[in-house]
Amino acid sequence: MDIFHRHRQANEPGLAAAVLERALQIAEYRPEAQVWKGIAALPDAPALAFLFFGNAVQALPERADIHALIGRSLLAQGHASLASRYLTEAWRKQPNDPALRMSLWQACSQSESPTALRQMILAHLPEITAANELAFVLKLLAGQPEPLTALGVVRYLPEQREIHGWAIDLRNLQSPPALKVEVNGRQIDTLASAPHPLLTAAGLPGTHGGIRIRVPNPTPEVKVSLANGMALLGSPVFAMPAFVPPAPLPEHGKAQAVDVL
Repeated sequence: MDIFHRHRQANEPGLAAAVLERALQIAEYRPEAQVWKGIAALPDAPALAFLFFGNAVQALPERADIHALIGRSLLAQGHASLASRYLTEAWRKQPNDPALRMSLWQACSQSESPTALRQMILAHLPEITAANELAFVLKLLAGQPEPLTALGVVRYLPEQREIHGWAIDLRNLQSPPALKVEVNGRQIDTLASAPHPLLTAAGLPGTHGGIRIRVPNPTPEVKVSLANGMALLGSPVFAMPAFVPPAPLPEHGKAQAVDVL
């Protein structure tokens, strides 16, 4: 397969194809060769690509990228619902693989109703840390028939005693969204005016959108919401120190005799 990749990178498709055919005849290289045969077939013959990927995944079941390619081949054949079911099962086993997650969002965008898709995105938005994934799901939300006007995510970092997160106004990405912070019966108006690296990497303005709220004292509940009163995902925030279990008691008396009356 190294020879195949060298020809491919050198833009020698004829030699690469010949080497790939030979690799298909060798048991050690066959699964990887089937993956690349499927990739080549995917644009024009997705059904054939599905067969190559299906054979490859039998030998390489832990390869999340192959599961993602199977989903793409199903989508290319117009089987969005089937792709969504297949990718959901694969995602449950490997929830952090970026290629698998992106393929699943693509399938869900074609198979789910706008309401169901929105619920899925909001449920998983706090765990999204990849810029391309965030950009994709925000685009899906903005393109819905009744799109959300603004949204955001917050979480508490006990080591820093701060609430971090982000918020954006989908109607006006150039301005920092107004926020309301409610704590101990007091309400404070502020802006999501800090830079946030994830938003910047996702192609959003790098000057604002980030949230940093200092919580110097333990506070059972901090509510963070948009100006319209909609709570950010993760709010109310439990801003308390992380629980540290006490040290075990010394085992004095473990070897001492006990009298039973």
